[in-house]
Amino acid sequence: MLVSRVDKYSRSLRERVSQAYYDYGRLCSAHPAACLTISLITMILLMYPALNRCQLPISSPMDVHWSEQHKVEHKDGTIPDWLYLEPSVYFQQIIVEATVEPWNSFNMTPVLAVKGALSRAFIIEDILKQQNAELLAQHCLRGALTQTKSENDLLPQEGCMLFSPTAFWDKDITKFYKDGNILQTLFNPSCSSSMCVRDILLGTPTRSTGIKSFYQTNRNRRIDYALTLILSKYNKNFTSALKNTLSDQFEIRKSKASDESTFVHVFYRPRKYFADYFPLFISYLALVIYIYYSASKFVMVKSRWGLSLAAVITVSSTLVMTGGICSYFELTPTLWGAEWYPYLALLVGLENTLCITRSVVYTPPTLDVKSRLSHGLSQEGYSLTKYFLMEICFLFAGYTTFVPEIQEFCTFAFIGLFVDFYMQMFFYAPCLTFDLIRLARIDKLKISKMVSMGPITQLHEYRNITCPVKRLFPSFFRERPELVRSHSDSNLNREEPVKTKLHRRTNSSVKYKDNVKASEISTRLRLLYYWTRTRFIQRVVMIVFVLWTIWLGFIVHHWRLYEIINASDDIASVPNEFGKMDKIQSAERFGVSHRLLETAPLQWGDWQKKTFKWWPTVFGEYNMSLSGHYITFLPPVVLKSKIPATDASVAYSSSAQVDNSVGLGFVGFEDLSARTTTEKAELTNRIFWVEQQITVIMACSAVCLFATVVIFILYVCFWGKWPVDRILSEVENDRANAQKEYARDFVESVSLVFSHHNFPIETVCLAGSGTIISTCQEGQVNVWDASNGEKLRVVNRTKVIDGSGEQPTAMMRTNAENPPLIWCSDAKQTIAVFGCADGSLEICNYEFGILIGFREVCDSGIVYVRVRGNRIVICRLNGTIEFLECNLTPDHPVLMKRLKCIWVGRAHQKAITCLKLGTLTVITASRDHTVKVFDIRTACLLFTLQGHDAPVTSIMLDDKDNILFTSCEQGIICCWNLDDGSMKNSIESSFGSKESVELACTDSILVGFTTNGQLWLWDKPTGAAITRITPEPAREQLSRLTMMENADCVNSMFYKRRCIVTVHNDLVATSADGLVQFWDLSYKIMIKQVSLPGEVDRLISIDSGSVICSCLNNLYRITVPVIRLK
Repeated sequence: MLVSRVDKYSRSLRERVSQAYYDYGRLCSAHPAACLTISLITMILLMYPALNRCQLPISSPMDVHWSEQHKVEHKDGTIPDWLYLEPSVYFQQIIVEATVEPWNSFNMTPVLAVKGALSRAFIIEDILKQQNAELLAQHCLRGALTQTKSENDLLPQEGCMLFSPTAFWDKDITKFYKDGNILQTLFNPSCSSSMCVRDILLGTPTRSTGIKSFYQTNRNRRIDYALTLILSKYNKNFTSALKNTLSDQFEIRKSKASDESTFVHVFYRPRKYFADYFPLFISYLALVIYIYYSASKFVMVKSRWGLSLAAVITVSSTLVMTGGICSYFELTPTLWGAEWYPYLALLVGLENTLCITRSVVYTPPTLDVKSRLSHGLSQEGYSLTKYFLMEICFLFAGYTTFVPEIQEFCTFAFIGLFVDFYMQMFFYAPCLTFDLIRLARIDKLKISKMVSMGPITQLHEYRNITCPVKRLFPSFFRERPELVRSHSDSNLNREEPVKTKLHRRTNSSVKYKDNVKASEISTRLRLLYYWTRTRFIQRVVMIVFVLWTIWLGFIVHHWRLYEIINASDDIASVPNEFGKMDKIQSAERFGVSHRLLETAPLQWGDWQKKTFKWWPTVFGEYNMSLSGHYITFLPPVVLKSKIPATDASVAYSSSAQVDNSVGLGFVGFEDLSARTTTEKAELTNRIFWVEQQITVIMACSAVCLFATVVIFILYVCFWGKWPVDRILSEVENDRANAQKEYARDFVESVSLVFSHHNFPIETVCLAGSGTIISTCQEGQVNVWDASNGEKLRVVNRTKVIDGSGEQPTAMMRTNAENPPLIWCSDAKQTIAVFGCADGSLEICNYEFGILIGFREVCDSGIVYVRVRGNRIVICRLNGTIEFLECNLTPDHPVLMKRLKCIWVGRAHQKAITCLKLGTLTVITASRDHTVKVFDIRTACLLFTLQGHDAPVTSIMLDDKDNILFTSCEQGIICCWNLDDGSMKNSIESSFGSKESVELACTDSILVGFTTNGQLWLWDKPTGAAITRITPEPAREQLSRLTMMENADCVNSMFYKRRCIVTVHNDLVATSADGLVQFWDLSYKIMIKQVSLPGEVDRLISIDSGSVICSCLNNLYRITVPVIRLK
């Protein structure tokens, strides 16, 4: 018995994934604002680079190609079409790598290292203008600034376009020598999002040069920068003469690769105007319209425009965030098919959005919002995860082909898939939650009518979730009892013929029989169902990707992975370093139909690559356009220079006693208070600091996004199995120990199931020893034979038989088509009484299944009703209590002759939590901390019992000794003498913590069932604790696991209902979640535990041999186990 349900816990991967999505749905629906806020913050941070640079993947500005010659051969058709044209301009970069040697850290500062390195720019510029003046005049491109702005006044105003650091000092070396703070001079010019003059003059981004606005250490450092010369035409003699001239004064470094013979061509695609983006805008507008009309077919949403807007924001922000991440990492699509990326992202995102929407909105509307979102995500979670992982695997397989075109697509698709998954889970799901929360009552009633016309959705049972923080801070998660109803259906419009289902529906074990033919589904909705069920778009995309990869990777490129492996074997046999490099280059170049820059044999390729995006803006300042043209980067000239300590730039600064401590981040050579920094420099430093912080934040946001998705997927696929396997292993081990410890066998029988309700059972009452009456949330009343589970009849609630006259007459009730929901019931002899949600009271003869009485005087719903003799006591939501006298006819069938109100009054200020009837008393307990005792004959108040500091949750009446036991939320139990209303004693110190207790009693023992599943026994007369019964370890762990598996999905902030009944003097039965337990009070052990497929919310003892419990749509009769001692 200990592990009879072990097979159930060996759950499949699908069930574990669904459970994980269910858990996330509960979290997201409990905190939708927090999830939405986090996603919005992430969205803004990751969209910033794309919006700042205005570079979405569809507007990628360039295409790159490299060749070994100046003019590309057109023999093969693999080159781009734009290479058939002539280059617009040529770029000649002169790269300088300079250091000050020897370095003396005692009298030198980093400023001198920067100053000494930049001084070589003046020498190089003089060589260009003096020794190569004629050639320079012939080949240099000349331009003139159209207008001088503050941010571009350092650019060449007119003449030869030579970009050099000397422009910071107006090309005057004297100013350079006299500049006491060159770092301030370098960082004074402000940078805009489109152009940074400092980077252009230094020939590379400042962060790559080694120049900083602030230094922390005083070590020797290498400073790198470049002079950029723009030529109108290419002449090999000019470049050769330039190298020869520079080699006289500098050391020219030779490339370990093939930089000297590699030409890089960069094509700037034609500028896109609004008309070019028009198809994309139209596509997203069509998306809004399509989702709107699809949502109109769903009907089960509140705001169709709002849902459409949320879907469009999800898809479009996915595109922009992907562009932002790619822009930050300087990933630029170079394939000609890159314009299709946004449309591909649109289709995949739309499909995922529709799948989630359909799954969530078609959950039963009678469920609460949290349950609807949880069940919706759990139903669609497995498909989402499966296709996500399949696509990632396909992309990984494509990336291993080492084909640049395929790797580029895989990189962008990989980022896009992660971002789309993140946005669907953390942005669109909370938006759906808010839409479901906004559904009004009339909307839910309309949806309920639609759902009632079709089959009921079969929902799975999932374990209840607990917050992991509860272990660390248990005081913040103090257990609270289940809240009673606080509102009634007083505002229902009874003229509208709609069924009112105010309770959530959990699960139905019996299919709903279609009494009404469902309305015909439209063609668009059928197409939508087929689309979301088959994931047509994603399947087609994966098939096309596989075919494209096979064609490009195996047919066109002859499988580059195989070639690179062969090339690496050949390289190992080549002793020469340059020979190895040639082999690598030939392996990388093999079969490349479109030569990406990453495949070029370049050692200093980054110097060119980092400047690609500058030149359209720079040329725009000179009223020239590169749109639709391409430029060619000539092989760079790399100079290595060592500046001696006696150099003029270093010696002059030292002799002039320049404040060398500027830019040093520590107190060293002179008083730092002597710094004189301008207001503009401080502002520049602050802007630079802010930019660094934004960069760090954005990088952390990107890492957080990817880490969140990865952790979520790992949790979905693996986490659910680990705790189950661990607990099961412990259960198996404890099973053997338990068999040795207890030498007894249990003779068990199969539970009897009563299953004819289509909706969850709402009330159960016992009419005599052989008849059971149950009602469900649909309002149906069934009468059962308790001995065999046979349904005897269904009570007709549409007609009322009036027996007050001489002849009985039948009349239709006012809301006959849609009778109100029954909240409580009780029965006595042949009469059953039902308290309804709209405040009405129904009296029926259950032997004939007819209503014989009807009373409607108040709109406040009835929460408790009890019958004793000819007295009927009802309690309402507003705290009022009514005493009614019911006179019946003596003939057969029994009818009601008169229903008279004896007394009505406000018994409590807050909601009533318990109602008990004694032999001559009526006891009520409330959330106002009081207990009141009335005389059932006169309806007079006898006593008001005040001894609790918290709402009273349970009462137990001992008619034999006329003693009342009460317990409250704080766990305090009070014993009252009903003869005089005095308190006999109280039990306060039994529990380690404040726990709510359900009470029962035998002839001599008071029994309490706590929220942690333990059974306490006290002596009734004295209140002394006798013992505490705890389940054996194996049963306790299996109980905990079963509760996790079978707990019904209710609001996690409320704890489940716990019940306890006395079966006979030595046996009690308890229920908690999906478990029914039998406890032997004489042996002080739990002798049996039965697991049911849902939460057990009612427990009734029929006789000394069995109990009746209600669970979801069914009733179960469980027989008390027979103990056979050995």
